[in-house]
Amino acid sequence: MQLKHKKLIAITIWLVTIAILGMSANVTSPSSRMIVVALGLFPAFLILRFWNGPAKTLSERIQEGRQ
Repeated sequence: MQLKHKKLIAITIWLVTIAILGMSANVTSPSSRMIVVALGLFPAFLILRFWNGPAKTLSERIQEGRQ
């Protein structure tokens, strides 16, 4: 499985979990809804932005240089 797919799965699970928690807590006021949305989207943004794949090994860079 590629890193892109792992990121999307992790974000989807996170957003669904936050949505379920928000519904079960009976969030009704607009300010509370904004907090739930921020709690859901901010970590998802961080995952997309800062979760990078592993660096290339020396042998991978050598093989790319040969091609």
